[in-house]
Amino acid sequence: MYSYNQILISLKKLEFKPIYFLTGDEPYFIDNIANLVKNKSIMDSERDFNQNIFYGKDTSVDEIISACKQYPMMSNKRLVLVREAQELARTIHKFENYFDNPLDTTILVICFKYKKIDKRKKFFKSLSKNGIFFDGKKLYENQIPSWIESHANNYGLKIDLRAASLMSENTGSDLSKIDSNLKKLLLAAGNAKTITSDDIEIYIGVNKEFNNFELRNAIGDGNKLKAFKIARYFGKNSKKNPAILTISSLYDFFLQILKYHSLKSKNPQFVSNELGIHPYFVKDLEKASKRYPIKSITPILRRIRQSDLTLKGINSVTLTEFEILKQLLIRII
Repeated sequence: MYSYNQILISLKKLEFKPIYFLTGDEPYFIDNIANLVKNKSIMDSERDFNQNIFYGKDTSVDEIISACKQYPMMSNKRLVLVREAQELARTIHKFENYFDNPLDTTILVICFKYKKIDKRKKFFKSLSKNGIFFDGKKLYENQIPSWIESHANNYGLKIDLRAASLMSENTGSDLSKIDSNLKKLLLAAGNAKTITSDDIEIYIGVNKEFNNFELRNAIGDGNKLKAFKIARYFGKNSKKNPAILTISSLYDFFLQILKYHSLKSKNPQFVSNELGIHPYFVKDLEKASKRYPIKSITPILRRIRQSDLTLKGINSVTLTEFEILKQLLIRII
């Protein structure tokens, strides 16, 4: 199985395989690989005669294979791209014979989103022998800042972790939105290739002082004044800073502190590997764990859950989002 970065490197070198079978529950990876193959494999002037794009619900495996067996006209390669191929799930095994002996002048790209294929079948063995199988899994929230760092490098940008975390707060795990923001930063950066939190605030619109990242830091430090200032800002800008997302962020934060307490070693690299966080953030977790001993975490998690229910209208309390968040912060800090 090939990784996303391995495939990107080979495509940049114009090294193509006869088959790309792209699956998984993260559509960004699938779409990006498919579009890169499409853009790099044949020239624009060759597309009319050497490119077929099919959609799973409007075609059949037999029709796709027929297109794959055609030879290119006035070109070295022809491209057959199948989008939404998961619609062909019941007949996808019919590709088996073609996978055994693909035409080396054809590049077949199959976008099979959100579904799994049975790797025990001969179909998969034939695919693995002659093509590239890619399984694009969704990233966890705590993996997003590091992915932003890595992806920024693909655009020749350097982004510090604080800035990457701010962007992550704004986009969540929406990789397409992250990619769009990085392209925006690339245009705005000019000759300055290092992206800071100031750039995120100016060009992406995330306030570098009032965000969930800074709120967690304030709580970890026990800084009541800063925490309440951020909560008040959230209350005045609730559309951009919905309390339901803040509550979720705080729950994840205290869950991490709980896990930190239970680790057998507090070595930063070990903590990073076990909790799936960047080593840069381990010191913040260590500091928070000293302020919040393990016996205090369960009651705090319970209070966060109660606030979540109140926000959702399950508890019959008529309070604003700011008042609910303020009460929670009082109880925590």
